[in-house]
Formats: sequence, C-alpha cells, structure tokens
Amino acid sequence: MGRADEARRVKTLLLGGTRFIGHHLAEALLARGHEVTLFHRGRTPSDHGGAAREVLGDRSAPGALARLGASERFDAVVDFCAYRPEETRAAIEAFSGRTGRFIHISTGAVYLVRAGAPRPARESDYDGPTIPRPEGDPGEWEYGMLKRGCEDALAAAGLAGFPFTTLRLPIVHGPRDHTLRLHSYLWRALDGGPVLLPDGGTEPVRHLYVGDAVETLARLIEGGRGLGRAFNLAMEEDHLRLRDLVEEVFRAAGRKPRVLDVPAHALTAAGLPLMISPLTTRWASFLDPGEARRELGFRSTGWRAWVQATVDWFRTAGRGPPPENHGHRPRELELARARGA
Repeated sequence: MGRADEARRVKTLLLGGTRFIGHHLAEALLARGHEVTLFHRGRTPSDHGGAAREVLGDRSAPGALARLGASERFDAVVDFCAYRPEETRAAIEAFSGRTGRFIHISTGAVYLVRAGAPRPARESDYDGPTIPRPEGDPGEWEYGMLKRGCEDALAAAGLAGFPFTTLRLPIVHGPRDHTLRLHSYLWRALDGGPVLLPDGGTEPVRHLYVGDAVETLARLIEGGRGLGRAFNLAMEEDHLRLRDLVEEVFRAAGRKPRVLDVPAHALTAAGLPLMISPLTTRWASFLDPGEARRELGFRSTGWRAWVQATVDWFRTAGRGPPPENHGHRPRELELARARGA
C-alpha cells in the first residue's frame, strides 16, 4: 500500500475520470491497492488494463446516479464532471448515506466572478457579491457562476450531514492534459520561431501540477481530514511569471528561449486573437494554498520539474496534431519578421 496507515482497501467511485486528473487518480489508487470504479460515457477509453471497473452511463439521464448509488456503497466518491447545480444535487441525493466522503472538483473561477476578490484568493474570499454577466462571450463567467451553484448545493447538504470536501483548482498541467495549453507554446518553440506574448507575459501565474492534485485527492480518500470544507490547491511559488513559464518550455524542449513582447492591441490590429497565447487570460485564477498546506499536508512539486515532465510527455506519447490555435502560426511569424524578430 505504500504507507502503514493506508492498509485499508478503499472502494472509490470516480464520476468521469478517464481523461486527465481522473485518469492519474485511478492509476494512483490502483497502485495503492484500492478498488476503483469509473462511471463515464465511454467517449474517452479507460487505460488501466482492466484493473478498474467501468460502468458506462450518462449522469444527465434521469435516475442514472440514483441507480448507481442504490446498487452499492462506496467509501469515497470523486465528482470530476459536475458543472451545474442540478447535477450536484442529483449526486447528493444518490449518495447520501451511501458514501463516507464525497469530493467535488471545483475551480478557482468561483473567485473570479466575485466582486473585488483579491489575488491571491483565499477560501474566506468566497462569500460576497458577484459581478454581473459580462458583455460579449460570457462562457467563463457562466462557468464560475454555475460551479458556485454546485458548491452552494454541497454546503447546504453539509449542514444536514452530507460528508463533502471541495477542492478548488487553478489551471492544471501535466501528462495527458487535453486542453493543450502548454502544448501550444511547445509547438511554437519547436518550429524555431518566437512565441508572441501579449504585453510581454509579465503577469504572475500560480498553476498546479496534476501529480500534486492526485496526491492530495488520494490522501483525502484514504483519510478523514477536510470534511465539510473547501480548499484551494495551487503551486506554492510566489514569483513565477507567464514569461518564465513559456521560456522554461523552450528549455525543456532543448531550445533557446525566443519570446517576443507584442502589445495586445498590436496583435488584435494584425488580426491575431490573444488566444495564440492561451495562458494569457483574465480567467486564470491565482490561489493561496495555505489552508491545504496546514490542514491537508499539501505540498507542490517545483514548477521546472513539472514543465519538463509535461513537455516530455507531449513530445512522446502525447504528440498528436497541433492545437487549433496553431493555425494562426504563419501570421504570427509574419508579424514577428515585421517587428525585426
């Protein structure tokens, strides 16, 4: 089992869990000798050699979770794919009295929709008024608001004894990352041209390595800490800038960093979307993991190590077609030449 205090075999249900964080968590739990059941739609194949039990289904189908909850009891349930309050309420109803712990995977976006929420955001910053629906594309705002609804449903159920824990995550990196955000910079580093960073990438970032999320989840599943509370997870380094992260992608790929500072307005004027740098966004949360350090024993992996691990995976097992935003690359290089790069 790996630790003397982890001798009990834990029966865990993962709702979702075949793509990124959940895949790694299933691997870790199986390696520790636990029993894992994956409930998913079958769109992303499981890759555990038959060691994990799979139940195919759609949680949005009427009664799907209720039938699952009625069929057996789980020591722990981890919900990776609740995006609407009604989905969380259905899970609460299905697993009330049927699990010893329910872990909800939430997001730092719950702070970004708060009016005047500080950076870094702490758990105590959750309560308070939210900002109005923004003009244009409100998708990220809606995501944060709906996840707040999920959290609020859990908090209300917790008052009645439902054994939940919420983990609020920022941007997560690591092998199998399907968002391809870091991959976007790697593709550009490998073609020999510069990465164009809107406004120089000087904003501080505080992301998370998938392995650190998994270790914290495994500890929660095996132990009794953190019931009835929400915790932030994030890297512990304070002074990392987006520019530093992008330059490290070059180094991890064995290339000399080439980063070109371009004002955001100049990119827009050239017909380039800011998403050519997908980590340049106001919707990237900046979290304080202090409570998780104190209460859960959370520790983060050094950021250079996880950049290297992520780049290594992308260059081997993860190397597929380029990210969609790479279609803008010819225009990026043309702009770089015009600016003397």
